Amino acid sequence: MKRFLHLLSMILSWMSALFANTDALHKARFALPHELTSLMSDTLDEMGLLVGMSHLGGLYRIRPTPQRRELGNALIVAPTRGGKGLLAVSQLLTWPHAVVVNDIKGELFDQTAGYRATLGPVYVLDPRGFGHQYDPLHGRTDEDELYAATKNLLYEPGEGDGKAFTQRGIKLLTLLWSAALELNRLTGERYRLLPFTRTIADLGLNHAASAIHAISPTIATRLLEGPDDSEREY
Repeated sequence: MKRFLHLLSMILSWMSALFANTDALHKARFALPHELTSLMSDTLDEMGLLVGMSHLGGLYRIRPTPQRRELGNALIVAPTRGGKGLLAVSQLLTWPHAVVVNDIKGELFDQTAGYRATLGPVYVLDPRGFGHQYDPLHGRTDEDELYAATKNLLYEPGEGDGKAFTQRGIKLLTLLWSAALELNRLTGERYRLLPFTRTIADLGLNHAASAIHAISPTIATRLLEGPDDSEREY
């Protein structure tokens, strides 16, 4: 019965398009059901990106074809409580390969990490210092090394008039990381540089300045100075 209803729906959709008025000024419209037949699927066995469900319960999926093996990109737009999170969870529970998830609230991890762990290792990188740890600044212990890392993060070739702001940002971040290393030296603790940056940024300008000054008045003074990195290779 379901297959019959689906076929009937496709026929009605095709007939509706055949006799539609084509004199409209604007031609843009949503796709009709019969135009989405190539995206229809009744199972989750094959590889594909979930898009949604038909009014008869079938699945719309973007699948590779002999002509185009790449799946491309999909943009999902919906208002609050429109199903974006549900679609993301469904995708993570049906996609059989590796995936990188920007999970701001942690909800996708809570709902899918258990199953994803049956497919392979699951790693969590949290800028607050929780979860698995990956520190791209590990082993960098002097200002030149920190400067090189900061430049890799912030510098964009050919940015023109914005170059001065980038130079200031590179100096600022380098000195913040230098302050973290100085704090480690003073306390004997091992504060990681990236979580330290987040903590300082959350303090607000005045409290952040006081915190840096308490660690090193010299670094605090340098933070207030103008860019002095013109002699460095940029």
